[in-house]
Amino acid sequence: MPKNPPPAPAPPPEETRTKRLDVVALDLSCELSDDDRNAKARELVSELAARDRTLERHAEVKTTHKAELTAHKSRIDKLQAQASTGFETRPVTCDVVADYEDGVVRTIRRDTGATVKTRPLEPHERQGTLVHDDPGNANAEAFASGQIAGREGRDDNPYPEGSPQAAEWDRGRRSVTPETSAPAPASSDDDADDDAAPAPLAKAPGPKAAPKAPE
Repeated sequence: MPKNPPPAPAPPPEETRTKRLDVVALDLSCELSDDDRNAKARELVSELAARDRTLERHAEVKTTHKAELTAHKSRIDKLQAQASTGFETRPVTCDVVADYEDGVVRTIRRDTGATVKTRPLEPHERQGTLVHDDPGNANAEAFASGQIAGREGRDDNPYPEGSPQAAEWDRGRRSVTPETSAPAPASSDDDADDDAAPAPLAKAPGPKAAPKAPE
């Protein structure tokens, strides 16, 4: 019987044109549900009633309780805006994504996918425009590699200068204290060069000076 042909090789990973740089939380406008909007209206009525009770209780000493009245007004204004517009400001998780094709960095809401902020790419953010791996994993690996180098007392950063991984490598190296007990790596005769510093030689003790004769 003829043998089955070998399976076809997997296609190479597709090159992406975007990369998530960071995740941030921003206070952004969010649409309220009908239940939330009704709840805000009930809170508004309650806050107005509390304000009126405060005014009645402190009618003669408004100056003393000005801060309390100001807090009521601020809360009332906020609830009025939420109840009338159906929106309020909440912390929203956003992805900061580099778009190398358009040369910009976009801040994109995770809940709606809307772009809320756009800015040009910084020069250091243009490093490695085609990515195949998760940048979070690459940064974590760079940080761990820097920690190993820091414990060994090395400062030979293997990543391109100005890249995010180079910065993570430096941060990892600075986060640890070099291990003084770690042996230095052995070098062969072929690897030795003129730049290697010779080991310090122990200084032999000289002859003791003769005692000075009294005058």
